[in-house]
Amino acid sequence: MIPGEHRSEKGRIFGCCLRGFDYSFQQTTMKKAISLSVFMAFAAMSVSMAQDADKILDKHFRAIGQDKLSKIKTIDARGSASMMGMSTGIHMMAKRPHKLRMVIELQGMEIITGYDGKTAWTINPMTGSSVPVAMSGAEADGFMESADMDGKLWDYAQKGHKVELVGEEDVHGKASYVLKLTKAGGDDEKYYIDKESYLIVMVKATAPVNGTAMEVEAHMSDYKRIEGYMMPMSTTQKVGGQTIMSWTFDEVRFNTNLDDALFSME
Repeated sequence: MIPGEHRSEKGRIFGCCLRGFDYSFQQTTMKKAISLSVFMAFAAMSVSMAQDADKILDKHFRAIGQDKLSKIKTIDARGSASMMGMSTGIHMMAKRPHKLRMVIELQGMEIITGYDGKTAWTINPMTGSSVPVAMSGAEADGFMESADMDGKLWDYAQKGHKVELVGEEDVHGKASYVLKLTKAGGDDEKYYIDKESYLIVMVKATAPVNGTAMEVEAHMSDYKRIEGYMMPMSTTQKVGGQTIMSWTFDEVRFNTNLDDALFSME
């Protein structure tokens, strides 16, 4: 014992335990501080990426003329399509709110798909049926979502979706932002927005094809400004990397009179 020190054995043990407690407390505090810092860094990164996504979307909406689209009540577009090596005619009609009708002319027959805001249905004479049949499952969900004339990205938060910037990729040789949209139901889609024009050049999603989940791509091109709104006149759809359908609109009219009966199953 050092002269002048009168600490008992019990005191030494208490002091040792106290120092051990101090060290343990410091370690725990440091770990918590590091964890908190990491959490805050990720949180800040998420907020930053969300803000970046919103800035990109703001430029995108300005580029396409979203303010003009919001005033469009109906769209009536006609064109030609190529599907499975066959040339077809295509006629798309959309009407607010949430009405859509697609007609594909194939081998002298019309394959019609419609949605009146409540029920998605189809008439497919190639299956031997000439009466409308209600659609269900993922097929119906996908068609009903397409009836949103403004698209999922517009007012995405109000629709229950989330959008974040997940990176950048080259699409057709041009740099693009990649925005990931997570839908309210949990499924997600990726939107590729050209860094120069701020137009959407590709959309990727996973969808059921003949009962199997496969990656589906839609490539948009040949944008044309019609009455202030930029619309892709050509679209190519790929499944598993293989082109299954492409179409080009050569006539697009806005705000024409489209009867509600066109979209109804009855």
